[in-house]
Amino acid sequence: MRFLELWRAFWFRPAPLSRLAVFRVLVMALVCVEFIAYEPMLIAGSELAHARVEGAFWNPVFAVSALGLDPPTPEFARSVVVFGLAAALCALVGLATNVSCAMAGGALVYCAAMVYSFEKVHHDKVALAFTLAVLPLAPIGARWSLDCALGRVLRAWRNDSVAGRPELSEFARFPLRFTQATLALGYGAAGVSKLVVAGPQWANGYTLMSFLAEFDQPWSRWIGGDVVRMTVFSVFALAVQLAFPALLFWPRLAWGLVPAVVVNHIVNWMTLDTGPYASLWFLTIAFVPFERVPGWVRETLCSASWLRRALGLLVPLAPTALMTWLWFAHYLPAWVAIVFVPLGATALLALSRTTRLRLGFDPRRRRSRVLAAVVESMDWSDRFELVALASPERATFDGLVRVTGAGVGERVGALALARELPLLAPWARLWRAQVA
Repeated sequence: MRFLELWRAFWFRPAPLSRLAVFRVLVMALVCVEFIAYEPMLIAGSELAHARVEGAFWNPVFAVSALGLDPPTPEFARSVVVFGLAAALCALVGLATNVSCAMAGGALVYCAAMVYSFEKVHHDKVALAFTLAVLPLAPIGARWSLDCALGRVLRAWRNDSVAGRPELSEFARFPLRFTQATLALGYGAAGVSKLVVAGPQWANGYTLMSFLAEFDQPWSRWIGGDVVRMTVFSVFALAVQLAFPALLFWPRLAWGLVPAVVVNHIVNWMTLDTGPYASLWFLTIAFVPFERVPGWVRETLCSASWLRRALGLLVPLAPTALMTWLWFAHYLPAWVAIVFVPLGATALLALSRTTRLRLGFDPRRRRSRVLAAVVESMDWSDRFELVALASPERATFDGLVRVTGAGVGERVGALALARELPLLAPWARLWRAQVA
């Protein structure tokens, strides 16, 4: 029984719904980029396969062969990409979240299977495919979604009393755990296979030197040109792969192992021409407790130690800069960067917040309830605290009012809210170093 309790706690111990929501948003952003990256290869392969000309290649992977699928026509391939991209965008913003996530996942797996049937098979999408298979099974739209916002507004309109929103769910951990276990199994098996097949001498430096001799990448000659450097990197790569499964039981190891995995893939990219494999190591975000990040960053930036302040900037900005460079340099048009304006404003307001504005609403008035629900839905930076002010002695009021220690203040208009909510007018408050 003790084992069963531990097993259940491993997969289903309650986790914050906000952590799952951020994970969903980031994974769907990755899926959008994957569709854009895959489209040229998918279209080119389908055109060659149906033109029946020299250079055409069709060697279906097992799943494609078992299902009896034929190469898609170029028109159908484009339709799948457009459909999958639209579904991924809907899942990203949280519209029909679970259904759109399942559709986007199915479309991406289909595209990946076809591209692998046209070209060489890679394993960079394995972990992502497993993640997309389990994400729709969880309450991924319970936070940070249009579904959640529309549901809250609709309940306010109907005056459906809901006794608080749960912050935790036992089903919120399962997709995160499944992704973690998939990564741990993959990296751990890679390290064990090296020891089983070649033994510890795999890390003698000469093994990888023989592989690097076939490539002429930017770092190939420098790293592969010295057996000492090659040995150091071989030991490093093997140690990271063997140690990675320990993350399942000691999450604090993520501080070292997650950056080490990223470094390992970048070195492989720059030496062995493997490609960035970003869809694989990007999923190490499953080990990040996102709900703690704003508080941790705010605390470190306010620290008296310059080293901690530097760490508070480096930890969120370094991976963001790496992924931004990777996506925009290779796949995304520059105009997409406009989405970072409201997101950046939200982050700045959340990190600089010292106090919260208390807004009162009258639960007896429909307009007041709906306004409170709209504000709460758009308050990504946790700027407001909504307070129900109805009482038998108080006259009803329609709208929102400020609440201070001295009592109820003036009514808050739409323009004042627009200056406070970053999603409505992010530029209006970017200049402020601190939210009063």
